[in-house]
Amino acid sequence: MDVVLPKMSGVALLERLKGLGRRTPVVAMSGHASEEEARACLRLGAVDYLPKPFTLDRVGLVLQILEASLTS
Repeated sequence: MDVVLPKMSGVALLERLKGLGRRTPVVAMSGHASEEEARACLRLGAVDYLPKPFTLDRVGLVLQILEASLTS
């Protein structure tokens, strides 16, 4: 999920999902990355935070870790 969304911020969406008790895995990303924003996303349950541009290798690694956590 991009942190910059048209109707609300990605951080606000993560807050809403957490408030609803949703356990949907989310990988946050942004081309305007800040350490504060990354920490907020991770604190709110994002699996990872990827600053743009990111490599396909990095995405593959995140997906492998996510898959392993969902099957254990």
